[in-house]
Amino acid sequence: MAKKDNTKMPKKENQIDKVAGVVSKYKGLLITIICVAVVGLIGYAVYEKVSTSVKDKYLSEIEKAEYALITGTSALSDSELAPYYEATLKSVEPYTSKGGVVGARANLLKAEVEFRNKNFEAARTAYIVAASKVKKTYLAPICYFNAATACEELNDAAKAIEYYTLAAEDKNFADPTRAWFAVGRLKENSLDYVGAKEAYEKITAKDNTQDPWHNLAKSRLISMQIDGKIE
Repeated sequence: MAKKDNTKMPKKENQIDKVAGVVSKYKGLLITIICVAVVGLIGYAVYEKVSTSVKDKYLSEIEKAEYALITGTSALSDSELAPYYEATLKSVEPYTSKGGVVGARANLLKAEVEFRNKNFEAARTAYIVAASKVKKTYLAPICYFNAATACEELNDAAKAIEYYTLAAEDKNFADPTRAWFAVGRLKENSLDYVGAKEAYEKITAKDNTQDPWHNLAKSRLISMQIDGKIE
């Protein structure tokens, strides 16, 4: 049985710091993921049956708010962003309770604004609501992944693991190894070495050395074995 080692090891901390640095670098891609989700939602809107012209109007209003945010804030400092964030949230709020693609797009835009504004609890909630409105599409796991990232900002590791797992297990998610590595990292940090091993092995089960997450997961497994934390 794997044994837990709670002692602090300076050399080990350096290794974990390096991994954390890599993860922090990739976490910076959050806004890119959001943009991909928004673009995907536009495509989803094309294929979804539009029953009334009202829905088109709703989508148009959301797109206007999105465009105003993107074009109006690109060159602004943090201190100048507040009015734009407030205006965007006010513009999309009437549509966040709508169903389907309208509600999903409104909540994704709301989540992006709240995340930028460091309102991580509100961002997490908006991502989950967005996911619930586009179930069984590739957009749902993206929402779960971003919700997990917000959970990490809130130091809520348990919920982060839950949402990363939902993303990783979704067959529509394009980057499952990234999500599984996040699960392994969080479980390792919480001293659940058996759980971390299980998550990392979901990545290394497939011999894909071209995947950077595969190589990182393999490295963590070797390191934990050397330290006697897993067998």
